[in-house]
Amino acid sequence: MADLDRRHPGGRLRRHPGGDLWGGWLRRIGLNSFWLLAARLGGQAMGLLFTVAVARALGETGLGQFAFISAVLFIGNAVTTFGLDTLLIREVAGARSTVDGMQEGRYATHPTRESVAQTISAALLIQLALSAAFVVGLWLVAPHLPNQTPATVPALRVAALALFPLAFATVDSALLRAHERMALYLVFSLATAAALALGGLALLAGGGGLTTAAAVFLAAQVVGAVVAAGLARRALPGVRRWARPALPVVARALRLGAGLALLMALSLLYQRSGVLLLSLLDGDAAAGAYSAAARVVEALKALPAAFFGAMFPILAARREPATDRVYRRAFAALVLVSCLLAATAALLARPVLALLFGPGFDAAVPALRIMAWSLPPTVVAFKLSLDLVVAGRERAAAAAVALTLLIGGGLTAWLIGRWSLSGAALGLVVGEVAQVIILKTSEVCGKPQRSERGG
Repeated sequence: MADLDRRHPGGRLRRHPGGDLWGGWLRRIGLNSFWLLAARLGGQAMGLLFTVAVARALGETGLGQFAFISAVLFIGNAVTTFGLDTLLIREVAGARSTVDGMQEGRYATHPTRESVAQTISAALLIQLALSAAFVVGLWLVAPHLPNQTPATVPALRVAALALFPLAFATVDSALLRAHERMALYLVFSLATAAALALGGLALLAGGGGLTTAAAVFLAAQVVGAVVAAGLARRALPGVRRWARPALPVVARALRLGAGLALLMALSLLYQRSGVLLLSLLDGDAAAGAYSAAARVVEALKALPAAFFGAMFPILAARREPATDRVYRRAFAALVLVSCLLAATAALLARPVLALLFGPGFDAAVPALRIMAWSLPPTVVAFKLSLDLVVAGRERAAAAAVALTLLIGGGLTAWLIGRWSLSGAALGLVVGEVAQVIILKTSEVCGKPQRSERGG
């Protein structure tokens, strides 16, 4: 096809007269999805290697302790990021779209580079301040957490320091995604994951303990932050990444990030509620088995996560009819693929777990067979949540997830009391179905909020 869609300087696709608009959109979405899928698969593979190394070095109980630490840190990262990564992608992608529209004569004003740079700096400063507060609080609270061993406290304190390099990496990687530099985002993801995997192998070879595993996690995040900064500096030379933010810019970032922060924190708390509840209500062995099964389920989410991640900056910019058509059809295909993946994982649960984690994880087999069927409703929930965020209705999405957490968490706690590990697995599936119903109800019945995306 000689007259395919071309990109003008801002990176947006532009239809050539008589060109193949559908082909252009499919190539753009497909290529971005491919890079994000490769990043997620590579990261998941390296993450699995690290988890296997921890499991073999520390055993089922040690893995359960590290799973608890990881769950706390994931929640901490969501709180301290404050939704600002999502805000940056939405804001920067929207600013690029506006500049492109200016070039085509459709817009009268557009954000200046100075205002975008100030927003970027405000996002970093807010994250660093929140990280400091979270780390201090966690250091004080750690000795008083229930059902934890003396080895857990120092390891948790060391791992918490990773929130600082994560703040820098979050901002730079968000800029790469907003500018659709997904191939470079792949490099960043693989560098971080490779550092984590190599550290895990060193842990296994050297026979380190739980605190050593936490130090490996911290070192991997430092490596990721350095790589992300280098990539952003070289790949985005025309983008000012740092500028002293004015107080109104910081206030605006806080205001817009609040709803996104609540959504992300609740989402991660919901995702980690199973291992947290098992660790607190049952024990480390059950939490370790659940964590092993959950790692496999997370790997199955790689394809839908890559697709929705690629669509986000596109949907956040100017919407075109072709975008919505491709979006709907690809989503339908994803739901079908997720059903096939769930069936395959349930059928091959035992050999997959034995291959990845070795002997001693038989208890995770029935859990994985149940948890695999959470994948199809998870894909639907991804779409419904993303649609609300793109529309500026993240507070409605957060309210839906909060209700899901209340219902699903309470039900999961009750199921754990009756069936322990299997009850937690069943609670995940029921919770995902409930989340879809609640999100769909919010989408249909809720009133759109006034969007402040443009400034």
